[in-house]
Amino acid sequence: MKDINQKNTTYYTNNPFTVFEIDNFLNDEEYLDLLKSFPNENLFGASKEGNAINPDNPVYSKHLKKYPEWKIFIDKLNSDKFINSAYLFSLKANIKSRGLRAVRKWTTKNFIFPLNKIFKRVSVEAHFTVLRKGEYLNPHTDATSKLLSMIFYFAEDNTKLSENGTEFWKNIKNLNNWRNWNNEHIVSEEEIKKFKIENEIFFKSKFKKNKLVGFVKNDVSWHSVMNFYNDTNEVRKAFVINIRSK
Repeated sequence: MKDINQKNTTYYTNNPFTVFEIDNFLNDEEYLDLLKSFPNENLFGASKEGNAINPDNPVYSKHLKKYPEWKIFIDKLNSDKFINSAYLFSLKANIKSRGLRAVRKWTTKNFIFPLNKIFKRVSVEAHFTVLRKGEYLNPHTDATSKLLSMIFYFAEDNTKLSENGTEFWKNIKNLNNWRNWNNEHIVSEEEIKKFKIENEIFFKSKFKKNKLVGFVKNDVSWHSVMNFYNDTNEVRKAFVINIRSK
């Protein structure tokens, strides 16, 4: 598994917010083992705005027990090495959006005073997601607790969904109207129409196998999956990885 650092990125920008891609995030064997054991789409819900299996769902723990390769992968995501690389990579962007309090080093341990002034307790929250034909994710900026957001794509070699990666937006008009630190979702057709007039996509990732896409939240970190290619019944599979403040 690759560390999160700029040297490993195949795409990187920090304007209007930090967005990055890492190709071949895992070695081929590890990736294929996870792809083969990705949860069946029948285990997911039927919401039109995306569906997930998260750690609160009993299906999640059963799946990890049945397929230990997933537990091994998640344990690596929780390792000090991975968390430290993610901290150093996102530090400048988090200071810019959160102030000097973001300097505290990330840890999964629970420190008390005075060490809690040096360390920040975080958790790695990860869940399975699918998007099927006709499903979507409307523009949003992510929860305030998310310090680093990542989406790991599980695509087949011959996927028809390569144009259905995550969309990242920048403002072109009335910026103050679209500052959204508290992550209020756009839901009505009228709001979405206005959003598309006053913002535009500055980067759209390709949905390809073994690709990790990520960003650092700020008040304009708008992203979505709206322009879904509907000429196929193929399912868009991804594993969402969030490093959150506790």
